[in-house]
Amino acid sequence: QELIDDPHVRERGFFRTIHHPVMGELLFAQMPYKTVESSPGNYFHSPLLGEHNGYVFGELLGLSADEIARLEREKVLY
Repeated sequence: QELIDDPHVRERGFFRTIHHPVMGELLFAQMPYKTVESSPGNYFHSPLLGEHNGYVFGELLGLSADEIARLEREKVLY
């Protein structure tokens, strides 16, 4: 907690808040250094189980929505 509350650490923006759909707001430590080329970056929560099934199985692998639904009903996909 001392590190999170440290004025220098706060000023450097070391911690970033990320919203997680299940766990709520979480603090995430960024890289401990900054360079001229550093950008704020895009930070996202880790994917939830099955969160990207539509994209992976539908768009990347070409399965139809009906086939994905069938696999979910049969508990092949979650």
